[in-house]
Amino acid sequence: MLIWSILLVLSSVVSLVQSQNGVLEQSFWPSAVPLAVRSPYFSCWLLTTEGRNLLAQWPRFWNYASSGSGDPFLTWQGLAKVDGTTYQWLGDWSDRPTPGINRVNLTGFRVTPTSTVFEMLAGPMSINVTFLTPIEPSDWVSQSIPFSYVSLEAASIDGSKHDFKVYADITAEWVSGNRSANVAWNTTVGNSVIYHEIFLSSPSQFEEIFGQADDGTMYHAVLNGLDVSYQTGLDEDCRGQFQNNSVLTNKQDTNFGNITGSSNSPVFAFAMDLGSISSTSAPVVWTLGYVRDPAIQYVTSSGQVQLRSPYFVTQYSSMADVISDFLINYTTTSQRAQALDSKIQQDALNISSEYADLVSLAARQVFGSIDITISKGSDGQWNTSDIMIFMKDMGNTRRINPVEVLYQAFPIFLYLNSSFGRPLLAPLLEYEDSSQFSLPYAAADLGNGYPVALGNNSGHSQGIEQSGNMLIMTLAHARASGDGYLIDRYYDLLKGWAKYLVNNTLEPTASQQSADQENVADSSNLAVKGIIGIQAMAEMSKAMGENDDETYFSQQVMTLIGEWESLALSSDQQHLLLDYGDESSWALVYNLYADRLLGTNLVNSSVCESHFEI
Repeated sequence: MLIWSILLVLSSVVSLVQSQNGVLEQSFWPSAVPLAVRSPYFSCWLLTTEGRNLLAQWPRFWNYASSGSGDPFLTWQGLAKVDGTTYQWLGDWSDRPTPGINRVNLTGFRVTPTSTVFEMLAGPMSINVTFLTPIEPSDWVSQSIPFSYVSLEAASIDGSKHDFKVYADITAEWVSGNRSANVAWNTTVGNSVIYHEIFLSSPSQFEEIFGQADDGTMYHAVLNGLDVSYQTGLDEDCRGQFQNNSVLTNKQDTNFGNITGSSNSPVFAFAMDLGSISSTSAPVVWTLGYVRDPAIQYVTSSGQVQLRSPYFVTQYSSMADVISDFLINYTTTSQRAQALDSKIQQDALNISSEYADLVSLAARQVFGSIDITISKGSDGQWNTSDIMIFMKDMGNTRRINPVEVLYQAFPIFLYLNSSFGRPLLAPLLEYEDSSQFSLPYAAADLGNGYPVALGNNSGHSQGIEQSGNMLIMTLAHARASGDGYLIDRYYDLLKGWAKYLVNNTLEPTASQQSADQENVADSSNLAVKGIIGIQAMAEMSKAMGENDDETYFSQQVMTLIGEWESLALSSDQQHLLLDYGDESSWALVYNLYADRLLGTNLVNSSVCESHFEI
């Protein structure tokens, strides 16, 4: 049964999107929709505040609640000219209104796991704009490339041909949260691609400001062709050039300055002249990317500081090659994305249409929270056997591989490619198996300073929660993938956590906190997670041929689960209590899910059926 945690979903079900003239529909109205969500520091969204025109605002970095001297905007402008009339299909010029710019009429949108699609009218032309951020679960080189597409297709609605030109630009706001920082840029015109490259004059490695990294390079690129023109310069100059002349100057402005000027800002623009058409013969495609190398600073089990690079560097020697391949492969990448969308949505629709929409929002958010990394060996060559994946606690903190968040996201990795489990869990297990770690229970994370993974040996109040999570995920990964490496390598560490649970899980004290930050003594929900974690250890002991351990943990589980049911069930046997003995309380015992995931069937089926629609 496909069940993904919705705790990661950035959504708020506030109203239905009404169908008008057969346009695309959503079953609910989300709080924000993803545009380009590819990595922790390349995460661009549109807010959907009720009554807001989606395409009449600037997109925003995920940390849109930032304050102080920073602002959340990631300025991204889209224009189209139809028979000489200019329409804006993305962006907000309300701060500096420009005569002659018309708004498109947004007629519908939909969100799939990999894409956000907008349908609109611009005079006599219908326009579809697709923001595609591929999810490539079987190709980690491609998945680790921090780039995203935007494509545009148009068709006449009156049967006539129309002169059609399109334009897009971005600003340097994508490079840093410090809007007063100095930036520089360069435009490269190659045989196959043209790309703008934007970077800070004085980057700060592994630092972030208002959630944005301060050490990356932003790219804006298109395939080269006779219909393409480019320009860098002040926003009013570039946009005005397109509006007045329909073509850009193919010139670079090298008057470098701040990200945001006092009156206007530098932009990095492309325009395409499609001529007189009744429809586009192929999508117009731009790509954006934000690259950081090194991506992670990791402290190994021996205490050495290791700089880890994004995994795609193992296959590419230059960014020009990355950009070229990414753009050239748009058609096949789009086809794979559509096939993946169809598979995910059909599986989710077997539950409900609302669930399918939640899953569609969650997918890019989960994959946009990770960096797939690799290290170099002592010989200076890439160590392709050393792949580690790091997850940021998106939207909350800078925590690295936060265990309860990873646990909530884990089903999507198991569903799409269970091999993700090993490199996601390995950084945690490696650190906790070292002399740097001394706690009797699992760590909560690898530190609170993403992207610097120093490890975390601090005591915390989620000993049962995190130990249960780690045991459950380790077994789930091994079961789904057939890869027992983590169990074999870290058996004694896992066994120690299981013993901790034996001694602490049945009657959690008020000092034990759950994933939803509840501190409830005798929590039925928290207790059952620990019991399932012990059973996971019994299963791992069996797999390893550790018969005495298997017998011990299995016997403990049988005793504990019997006592749990007698304590957790209400006196009328009709519902589970939030805390033992409180007959007025009710519990949503979501931790029963792990029993189903692992197939351990510890909990009586009648208890499960009262909490889940199986």
